[in-house]
Amino acid sequence: MYSGIAHEIQYLKSQIKNDQKITEIDLRLFNNVKEAVNWYKKNCIVSSKYVEEEFAALEEILINYKNNC
Repeated sequence: MYSGIAHEIQYLKSQIKNDQKITEIDLRLFNNVKEAVNWYKKNCIVSSKYVEEEFAALEEILINYKNNC
């Protein structure tokens, strides 16, 4: 599960960093990843720290992207 969440986070980060247009599908994926991170945090306490850190970085990138559009 960790690798799946991490993969989606990396995909979204690369979309933003490479100046790709963020689509509605990407935004839905972002929300799905957010939900998965929250579930993972509750149920996989030890390794959730890494997922939370990656998601926080993604969230910051997305906010900056939206502010610059």
